[in-house]
Amino acid sequence: MRRLLVLIIAWLCSISLSAQYEVGKSYFGINRYVEYIPGDLPIILSSPHAGDWKPDTLPDVHNRGKDNGTMELTLLLKDSIPEILNGCRPHIIINHLHASKFSPVHEKTEAAGNHPWTRQAWDEFHEYIDSAKAKVIRDWGKGHYFELHGNGHSDAWTEVGLGISKAYLNQGDSAILSREKNTTVVNLTTNEGVDLLELINGKTSLGGMLINKGWKSVPSPIFSSPDSGGFFYAGWNTWKHGSYHGGTIDATHLESYWAFMVRTSNRYKYAGDVAHSIIDFMKIHYGLDLDCSVLGQVETLETLEFAKNEHVRIYPNPSNGEVFIQIKNPQEVNKIDVINITGTRVSSITNPKSFQHVEIDNGFYFFKVLYQNNKMESRKILIQH
Repeated sequence: MRRLLVLIIAWLCSISLSAQYEVGKSYFGINRYVEYIPGDLPIILSSPHAGDWKPDTLPDVHNRGKDNGTMELTLLLKDSIPEILNGCRPHIIINHLHASKFSPVHEKTEAAGNHPWTRQAWDEFHEYIDSAKAKVIRDWGKGHYFELHGNGHSDAWTEVGLGISKAYLNQGDSAILSREKNTTVVNLTTNEGVDLLELINGKTSLGGMLINKGWKSVPSPIFSSPDSGGFFYAGWNTWKHGSYHGGTIDATHLESYWAFMVRTSNRYKYAGDVAHSIIDFMKIHYGLDLDCSVLGQVETLETLEFAKNEHVRIYPNPSNGEVFIQIKNPQEVNKIDVINITGTRVSSITNPKSFQHVEIDNGFYFFKVLYQNNKMESRKILIQH
């Protein structure tokens, strides 16, 4: 009977997880162990060891503490990134259980033991990440997963892991380049054509940007390798959710020094600098402009209902240059404007028919649908020839 109840609840949870998510709203799994806050950016932030909840009903499965400061950092990034980008939000996934009860950075049994609720939490944690990845690919075509951790290493630095271990970093450039197909950013170095050495320790690497803002980081132009210092180069999740196995979602394992996140004298500046560095990293290496102000109008819940009911269907996304528009009731639509990332209107369809075909050059575009009743909805489309 108990097993049947668990299966029924798991089934209901899977229905909930597959439902339409509202950007900025918190969604929780069973018992509220795992939280997902959907975003509309190609940025996914997760905090596997941020929680401090220790329910007596759950057995201890690990002998470790939480990553102090990662909850604070995650929540500050949740707020600061939209402030910088005029409303655009990252995807957020948080584990609220203490790491001694549940550590979702391993295979299921090692991470959660045999208790059905922690095993369900493992499913929820990774399903939420997969949901975020699916939305990023649907809306942007590519993106980046950042896993936030903390460290207490005596070197007192932030460690940026892209899947290349300390042994290779300490041997220099040729050793690093020999691992080009064995990183969590294979998509960036192949499909996007970004120089691996620049990603690892160049000025525009995440470590390079952070050290330029005053935060000791490795690898970076100043500390190109850890030498004998502490360094964690990638966890199980960054291999699983990054592009090592294919796809267009890359991954970074970010181990921030605990004092950067915990001490009030550092916390807010560090979070702001991390936010700016992540945004600049995305703009430089993915060629994306992430500023929501180009939309010119904030989508409302009423607008989202139109999108859900498919009054207008715009596809495919991403596209190879051809975009198809299907309109259920053309008499209800006044016009459709095509806006590029700079806010310039590149095309306008007035008195549209039930089926339209548009050809556009490479880039990121917003299709703004204006209805006869003055309601508006906007769709993001990525064009990649």
